[in-house]
Amino acid sequence: QKDSSVETFWKEVLRAGGISESQVTWQQLDNALREDFRIFPSTISLIEQLRDRGYTIGVISNHSTYWFNEYVEKFNLYDVFPR
Repeated sequence: QKDSSVETFWKEVLRAGGISESQVTWQQLDNALREDFRIFPSTISLIEQLRDRGYTIGVISNHSTYWFNEYVEKFNLYDVFPR
């Protein structure tokens, strides 16, 4: 569920960019970003190699909560990062 902090974030991005919501809405920006999110296979490979060598692997993210969970599930990242 998207919360008002997501809306607030995108509206601030629009304001800072001098873009009016008649040009693009915050929802359009949010959807475009989420649809274009990519995983870098070389990064996943490196993480798996480090994990297999006994390193503790974790995630630090600046993504909003709903984005993070969506991507973890979409790209099966629980297979890479233990809970």
